[in-house]
Amino acid sequence: MSLPPFHAWLFDLDGTLVDSMKGVVDCMKVTAKEVGGEVTNETELRASFGRGLMNTLVPWIPEGKLDEALERYEENFPKYVKTQISLVSGAKELLDWVKARELPIGVVTGNKIYEAQGLFDATGLHEYFNFDHVVCADSIPFQKPSPEPVLECCRRLGVEPSDQVVFVGDSEHDIRAGKLAGVRTIAVLGGSSPKERLLAAEPDFVFESLEEVFRQISC
Repeated sequence: MSLPPFHAWLFDLDGTLVDSMKGVVDCMKVTAKEVGGEVTNETELRASFGRGLMNTLVPWIPEGKLDEALERYEENFPKYVKTQISLVSGAKELLDWVKARELPIGVVTGNKIYEAQGLFDATGLHEYFNFDHVVCADSIPFQKPSPEPVLECCRRLGVEPSDQVVFVGDSEHDIRAGKLAGVRTIAVLGGSSPKERLLAAEPDFVFESLEEVFRQISC
């Protein structure tokens, strides 16, 4: 699958650049239980990743417990998430390639700012990204699959949304947000969204891994 020479790269964070899935799932389960709820369908939980912490928690907690759950999740985050993360295989090579070419690069994530900062600190992503170019769930009042977080990232990078900009993600919400924003999209399989949902969002390009993306652009 041939990729064109994109002039700017946007990335999702969890599941795309950072493997934090087990930690996030564990943190969600513990948090829901602490406020009287329960995660009963892990597949649906994972599929909701990327839409923001509030939207991910709501189905698994009692009504009226959202504020408490958000506080509990922030307290649990260092123990369950920061201790169980690493860069996704192929992420460093791809980011090194983009950095070497001095291309504009940003992140559009459903994480809150404190979560993203924690993931950056634990994985060394500050080496590649200016945090001013990281759009989080609490950066603006919109969540993926709205195009607004992608458009905001483009604004911060000083680039126009176009087919020369690409958004790389592992969820259907990433792909829908990118397409609505008018940029090209790369879907990486094996992340939070089941394959059929990811493909139903009609990404422009589909790869099994970031390693495949790197091999394609570096050959």
